[in-house]
Amino acid sequence: MLLRLFVRYSVFLGVGICREGELPFLIAHLSLHSEDGERSLDMGSQIGRENQAPILYGNLVSSVEHLEDLQGNMGLFFLFPDVSVRWRGRYQLGVTLSRISNSDASGVHNIAETGTHLCRVRTAAFDVVPLNEYAAAPPTRLTQAFVRQGARMFSLLSGSGQS
Repeated sequence: MLLRLFVRYSVFLGVGICREGELPFLIAHLSLHSEDGERSLDMGSQIGRENQAPILYGNLVSSVEHLEDLQGNMGLFFLFPDVSVRWRGRYQLGVTLSRISNSDASGVHNIAETGTHLCRVRTAAFDVVPLNEYAAAPPTRLTQAFVRQGARMFSLLSGSGQS
């Protein structure tokens, strides 16, 4: 899964919501929700109360990557190459964008003790089918372009399955 970050600027403040120096400190985290979005289905990284493995698994956290899109424009992307949902059903994915730094009086960025949530978004509801009904889509041109630029993604382009 690929997510693109668009940084908007405040007309009133004359500054960006996120300054260039903060980009290395941005992370996106995926979460799983019920079809209607009312219930969080995340159980954390630990085995759940009933010794059940987490429903959503794979690399659920990504830092920002500077990559060129198919039109030759540099963009900010979060890459989630191996996210999977364990059980069939209908779900929504949530994405939380956080900043894990703070600035001192001189503008120097330091790792913060706690992250600051900048925004949350959700996907439309989607279906997860049983494994025997699943057919993986071929890599997209955008995915192939990112792999050629050195993005660390699982890919059918390399013989080892990972580049």
